[in-house]
Amino acid sequence: MPTACIDVICPTHNASTGILPSLYGVLAQTVEDWNLIVVADGCTDETVDVVRSMDDPRIEVVSVDAHGSPGGPRNVGLATATSPHVAYLDHDDRWEPDHLRLLLEQLESGSSLAATGCVRVDSHGRVRERSGVLDTVWHPELQTLNAMYEPSRVGHVRSLASEVGGWSTTVAGFEDWDLWFRLAEHGAGFTMTAHRTAILTLSDSSRRHTFSPRRGIGIARLDGPEHAERIRTSLADPAVRARADECYVADTRGWFADILSSSDCIRSSDAGLDDLMDAVKDKVATGAAGSLLRELVVLPDPVHPVLALPTAPVAANHNRRIRELIQQRNRAQLQLLRTLLRP
Repeated sequence: MPTACIDVICPTHNASTGILPSLYGVLAQTVEDWNLIVVADGCTDETVDVVRSMDDPRIEVVSVDAHGSPGGPRNVGLATATSPHVAYLDHDDRWEPDHLRLLLEQLESGSSLAATGCVRVDSHGRVRERSGVLDTVWHPELQTLNAMYEPSRVGHVRSLASEVGGWSTTVAGFEDWDLWFRLAEHGAGFTMTAHRTAILTLSDSSRRHTFSPRRGIGIARLDGPEHAERIRTSLADPAVRARADECYVADTRGWFADILSSSDCIRSSDAGLDDLMDAVKDKVATGAAGSLLRELVVLPDPVHPVLALPTAPVAANHNRRIRELIQQRNRAQLQLLRTLLRP
């Protein structure tokens, strides 16, 4: 397979004909100088035959034993790739025709890591949400605390991932968040376009929804089961939740104000603080965002139960950085929590 401008890496497991819309989306790209590397991860159905039936010399199938997570086959794809840039495509997502063009515009202009906007749809193709103004601002702290930019939205200089050890092969469910965090620690930052060229399929069976948090950040040690029950009751009180969300909005405004004035901030629009906060308030109103107090759980212990914030199973150093930022950026919310914790 000859070297192209960009190699597309598509991990798949038993997708059969379900992968066809993804393949057709690549074939329809306005940029034609691409290779598509489909990594068949332990496939036992007709997926390999379906991909080969496309009969396009730019499409290659690599069959491997099952890894159990997308990180392994993505690493195989990276090892197979020869082009200067790579993009990722999950087998149940698809692209608008200008997707690769918009990624390459960023990458060929000097960006090492690029993303596009997206539309998220359900399994029936119904639109559930669209990326917005909050996706046009990137900062290392935002990347640390949020799983930004799904793989099907992302392209990067091919060598970049190997510089930080490649994709995690741990069965985690948030391999992209882990890699983007490590790249941010390495000094790479996203550029992005607001154009929504990736169509992402949301599914209740996706690994993000089915994986239970395996780590928790301890927030407070409680004085026994009675104290724990009182805190559970307080945190469930609608008035407390409303006040906590007000604190969340205040904390977030201060956080964004600092981020926008930081030299580490990367922006793709002229959106200001008020624009960002309007988007945050909309998310709070719909329940898509809110105070960290809403997420706290009590970890049982017969003597001293622990009030904790569940986190995805990310690396230990990532977890430590999350803990630090919680303390730095959630002061109003933590002050409210301290009042609730008093005897």
